[in-house]
Amino acid sequence: MPPEVGNLKGVISLWAHSNRLSGEIPTTLGECQLIRNLQLQNNFFEGGIPLQLSRLKGLETLDLSSNNLSGQIPMSFENLTTLHYLNLSFNNLVGEVPTAGIFENATAVSVQGNAKLCGRIENIHLPRCFFESSGKKHKFPVVPVVLPPVGALVVLLLLVYFLFNRGNKRLAKEYGAGNVVSTQGDIYSYGILILEMITGRRPTDNAFDGALGLRKHVEMALNNNAMSIIDVELVMDIETQQATVGGPSSKIRVNSLTSLLNLALLCSVETPSDRMSTGAIIKALQAIKRALAQGE
Repeated sequence: MPPEVGNLKGVISLWAHSNRLSGEIPTTLGECQLIRNLQLQNNFFEGGIPLQLSRLKGLETLDLSSNNLSGQIPMSFENLTTLHYLNLSFNNLVGEVPTAGIFENATAVSVQGNAKLCGRIENIHLPRCFFESSGKKHKFPVVPVVLPPVGALVVLLLLVYFLFNRGNKRLAKEYGAGNVVSTQGDIYSYGILILEMITGRRPTDNAFDGALGLRKHVEMALNNNAMSIIDVELVMDIETQQATVGGPSSKIRVNSLTSLLNLALLCSVETPSDRMSTGAIIKALQAIKRALAQGE
């Protein structure tokens, strides 16, 4: 399905089921503000459920069943107050099922055939999650911004755990035989980690070719359209926090994320000798923190 589908500003119903469509569901569907019925079931769509679908405030029915979708069900679906039918069955979705909004009505929601979903919704028989959700989930990417230097070092220590649990993610070139860890390798992986946290994308996403693919994706968009690469859910959290508790303006917060992305690019350049030093990283984080503090 081409991204130009987002140009259908006046469409009310989109029936594209059973067409052997593949690839990711276009995020541009979130621009079709008048759409009420979206039927994409029985295709070969993969990747995550676009968070941009949460912008369809008039959506009444959504059927994404019988595809190859992965990842979590967006918590923001709880805010789709007009939605009265949601079918996400027979995909590869994981994690906790939201509990508010349409999810309070078990007869309006179908999630069967997703073996790795969990939750405690009445009349929807799911295994209990190993963790309990309490309050609003806060995205981790803001942590490096608000931490003092000691906190920044804690993040680097946490990175050690991250490095030994990277799975099939790409390692820097200096992780040679025996996966011997180097300081420059830590800095490289720290940069890629920041890119992942702020964009909400992984180097292993099908659209990328390893970590350099994600890095190139950010580098190309950063100067022209930074907002397009920041995780939509993170942007929504920033706007909500500004409206409810105040503090730095949304522009200042987004600028801080842009500064973090620039920092990540400097940490993840291919040539190890060109990467930022740990001292320079901490100074950059301190500068971002000061910019936030001055905006309060």
